[in-house]
Parts: sequence; C-alpha cells; structure tokens
Amino acid sequence: MVGNLIAKNSVLQKMMDSEGVTVSKINITDSKGNPSWPELWSPAKIKELQQFMGYRSFQKEYMNNPILEGTVFKKDDIRFGQTLKLSAYKALVCYTDPSFKNSATADYKATALVGITAEGEYHILKLYAAQTSVTEMVRWHYEIFKEVKGLSNVRFMMEANFMQDLLLDEFKKEGAALGLQIPVVGDKRQKGDKFARIEAMQPLWERGLVVISDKIKNEPGTAVLIDQLLSFQKGSRAHDDAPDAVESAIWQLNKMYKIESFPVVMHSRKEQRKHWF
Repeated sequence: MVGNLIAKNSVLQKMMDSEGVTVSKINITDSKGNPSWPELWSPAKIKELQQFMGYRSFQKEYMNNPILEGTVFKKDDIRFGQTLKLSAYKALVCYTDPSFKNSATADYKATALVGITAEGEYHILKLYAAQTSVTEMVRWHYEIFKEVKGLSNVRFMMEANFMQDLLLDEFKKEGAALGLQIPVVGDKRQKGDKFARIEAMQPLWERGLVVISDKIKNEPGTAVLIDQLLSFQKGSRAHDDAPDAVESAIWQLNKMYKIESFPVVMHSRKEQRKHWF
C-alpha cells in the first residue's frame, strides 16, 4: 500500500500497525532537511510549498506527520484585539527561543514581545518566528528595540544555555552597525517539561487573557504562532517554539509584576442578609 499518512486513525496507519508489515517512510526532506528528491524539489520550492499550504497541511501531506488540529488550543481560544500604548503596560518582556540550525526541519527561532496590563491581560505586541539564520534572529531584537525605544522599558531575555560567544558576537556586530547595544539577559529558570509548561498556559487563552495585537494579525510570525498552537499535542513532532517563547515571556511577566487581588471582606450572617436583600 502506498499513501500519505494524513491521519492517525487511517487505513494506512492500521496497515503500518499490522504484524508482519514492512514500512518504508520517505518524507519530502530527509533528517538533515535536504530534499529527498532533489531532481524535483529544491529547498526554495519546498519552503514556498509549506508557506502556501500552511504548516499542518504540509506536515500531513509531505512529512507523514498527521496533526489533529485544536487538541489543546482551540481556534476560539485565539483572540485579536486593540492593544495599549507601550507606556501603559506594567511590564514588557521580549523573550527569544533560539535555534542554531538553519535547515528546513530545524527548530524555529522565535521572539515574542509581550506586555502585561494592570488588569492582568497579556498582549502579544510582536511575534517573529521562522527557520532562519542567527543573524536574522538578532535583527528582530533591534527592530523591536527601535519601535519601543523611548516609549517604555523592555527586558530582553533568552534561555541562558544559548547565551554563547557566537550569539553574543552577533549581537555586538549588529549593535556596532546600528550604533546601539541591546542588553540581553540570560534566563536561568529550570523550565522542566516543555509540553506541561505550554499546556498550562492554555487556560489563559481560553479565558481571553491572552490577546494578539490587531496590528500583527497578518504578519508571518503570527501565522506561525497560530499554526503551532493549533498543532500542539502530546507526542507530536510538530514545532512549538513560538508558543514556548510566549509562555516564557508570560512567566517572566508574572515574576516581575504581581496582580493585586481584590480584598476579601467577611460579614456576619446579619450583615450578609443586608447585602443580599
């Protein structure tokens, strides 16, 4: 039997699970991101195809990676809306989840600028996410810095284990060309299980506490974030670097700014009856 593995509960999957069956799986790219059929597919054509089809459809049709949409995050959880002036946010964090590989199958580099309001909402103000070079990822930070400069203070953060000399040199090189240096702080948090962390963020989206700015609704990074949220599920091979960057930014904002809860007022039964009637 020949076919594409587009669903986990499919005839092809049942055949693959049967005893005595030999399975040969060939994706459009190999484990290093090179085209499996270079005479037909160039890396540029594969990238164009994925952009046209969308991440989930591409994974099913060409990577034999069936993804059930909306297993954890639902379409209704994703909301767009108006955001505040930068100076109105209680705190702003620009968090990066980097990757040093540039192949078509490598992890995405993702940078999220998130602000927290006095009411405890999290506004995603900018989102970059792509399988791109370290140099391009560094440029994202300077683009954000130029937009925010003078309007509000931003804490730039990145996982500490990625703060290597190579990456710091890229920041210095870009900063020297632009005449400014961004102070990037290493995040030394012991993050634990990645799936559990991102999954724990879902109730915030469901309750409408996470809002994506209308201004970035049609940007490529936003499309990647939505695709990865809807693809997110236990045991999946789908990328999750954009949701990871957002989760890390939210965690840091919670650490920096504590929402004051409403005071609890206790009444006697007699007092309560006065309030009820």
